[in-house]
This record gives sequence, C-alpha cells and structure tokens, in this order.
Amino acid sequence: MESQNEIRKLLLDYKDIVDRLHKLGFPTTNVVACYGEAIAVGNLRLIPQRPGNKGFDAKKNGKRYEIKARKASPWNTPTIFKIKKEKIEEFDYLILIRFDHNWNVESFLKIRRDKVKPTASNAINLNDKLRKQFNMPTMCSRMYR
Repeated sequence: MESQNEIRKLLLDYKDIVDRLHKLGFPTTNVVACYGEAIAVGNLRLIPQRPGNKGFDAKKNGKRYEIKARKASPWNTPTIFKIKKEKIEEFDYLILIRFDHNWNVESFLKIRRDKVKPTASNAINLNDKLRKQFNMPTMCSRMYR
C-alpha cells in the first residue's frame, strides 16, 4: 500500500512539473520532444511552427526542419528514432537530439533529407557512423537559454 501512495505522490509531482512547463510554453506533456525542439530552435535560430503542425517543426530561410529527441535514463540509452518514410518528403532537414540522463545534449545531428535512410521498421539508428558524419559538437557543448 505504501508503494501505491509513493507512486501517486510522484505522479502528482510530475503533473505539477508538466503544468509549470506548459506555462513556460511547452505545448504538450512530451517534455523530451518539447525540450529538444526548444534546444534546436534556440541554437539554430529556427522559427517554430504551431503545435500539431504535421511534417516539420520549424523553418528557416524557406527550409523545413523536423526535430526528434530522445533521453537516456540509468536503465536505457535510446538509439532508435522513429520516422515514417512517407514523411521524409515533408522536411528538408532532420534534427536528431539525444540527451543524457541529466538533460545534457549528448548528440545533436543535422541531416539533409537525401541522407535520411530509415530502416524497414521506420527507424533511424543513432550509431557511430551517423554521429561521425552529421554530429554538430558545438551544439552539444551549448545549453539552451
């Protein structure tokens, strides 16, 4: 019974955090995606699109940017970013951001549309080859302000 009370308290704390983030302009409860978009928009000086815009998240100089973010935890280091093949034509650049467990930017990749090659299961695997080719290390050292 005690664990149920502890879980409920943590979930209520989480709700309060999400409410506070929403007041700061985060449009959804998917905080990883929203923070990733904030990082990309702030560092690349992109113009965010309205929440729910299908196909891309931001624009700059007529170019469309789709932004995907994942966050590591002590028990999981995600390397898979889902992207539907039919959606690739809707953007010019794909931004992949991976945060470490403490919300530091670990990987920040900017990939031209013609270089986006999802697997048969509509996924991009963030591997060393992809990082070497597209990682923007200067973005990893900056924090969104």
